[in-house]
Amino acid sequence: AISGSPNARDGARTTFQGFDEPHRCYTPRLHAAHRTMLANLPKRPDADAWNLYVGTAGELGQDSIAERLYHEAEDIAAGKIKNPRIFVFHRDAGKCHRGTEKNATGHNLGTQTGRLAAIKEATGPDGEYGPGQFADIAEQWDHPKADLSYLERVWCNLWRRADLQAFDPLRVRDLTTAAGIPPKSVVTAGFDGARRLDSTAIVVTD
Repeated sequence: AISGSPNARDGARTTFQGFDEPHRCYTPRLHAAHRTMLANLPKRPDADAWNLYVGTAGELGQDSIAERLYHEAEDIAAGKIKNPRIFVFHRDAGKCHRGTEKNATGHNLGTQTGRLAAIKEATGPDGEYGPGQFADIAEQWDHPKADLSYLERVWCNLWRRADLQAFDPLRVRDLTTAAGIPPKSVVTAGFDGARRLDSTAIVVTD
């Protein structure tokens, strides 16, 4: 085990390093530590040094280490990365919905039967670790204040935005990383100031 400090890992001659639950690594300090650790791997080429990441899906838009790997894997699958450096094995519940969408397909997480099927698919062929495990998990959805996005992430391994997030991170990413605003477009620029240790931003809108 190591501290989440980039300086503590500087200079290590690493042969293997494992990252457990990297979806919880989203602070700048942990990103810096991760960057330092990656830089150590080429120091012993004869040792064939490598990383292993193990965890569940995280919150979309949180910019965790796991989310960056997830988007890199998407780019690899889409053929955008010609010489991939990582191998990704991901298993989830497939298409799911909460039973409120019209003409939705996949597992209906609004029902006990649908949840059981989703959990079983996400878990894989090993199945339950004990009798009734899946039923106990599926009943968590029925809690009056259940965080559905959290349950879908940890038990169905589905990437979800948090229920408290106002905007869809995937939509924001598409708008900011696609072609962008075409050249010579008429735009307006607005300044959002900071008065209480808040963020400051210039927002340009076409």
